[in-house]
Amino acid sequence: MLPDRLAVFCEGETERDLLDGLRQHWRIAHARVQIVGRCGDPRAVVREARQHRDALAAAERAGTRFWVVFDRDEHHHFSSAIDQARSLGFEVAWSNPCVELFGLLLHGDQRAELDRHDAQRRLAREHPGYDHDKNPRLDRKTVLGNLPAALLRADHINRIAEQIGDATGNPSTRIGELIRTLGRDHLP
Repeated sequence: MLPDRLAVFCEGETERDLLDGLRQHWRIAHARVQIVGRCGDPRAVVREARQHRDALAAAERAGTRFWVVFDRDEHHHFSSAIDQARSLGFEVAWSNPCVELFGLLLHGDQRAELDRHDAQRRLAREHPGYDHDKNPRLDRKTVLGNLPAALLRADHINRIAEQIGDATGNPSTRIGELIRTLGRDHLP
């Protein structure tokens, strides 16, 4: 069962579109799950979530679980943004190098380190209609058809990253944890 409410703050549009598409498909009311995109770099995402949380009444704040979603990219404050988010009680769904990694996991394994531009180019070749600049959206039918396998692949690369002592290393993505939280009543 979902918590009373989820408030999700995303760096970009790809993440927001993926999550909101799943919310809509699973018929989860917008009133229960708020997803905000284009918040900016990781520190800006955390700042936006904090401002939103601080503006809520105490009772509403207590019933809301906050998530921040951002990429490693080349952000200098990636690790400090994770630390700050956690210190504020927020859950963090990062992707290293970028959310396109999760898109690649919809199509197969990705165990080797990769650069965000390579991930975006590969995803454009492998995923129907995706183009980082012109259409940074993941096809909902493809996502839904391949989601269980992608979640398992994400778990696998995250375990490897943890085993080598770099939980946020390349490749890794915690967006699957957020998807599982969102889809708790809908995923097998």
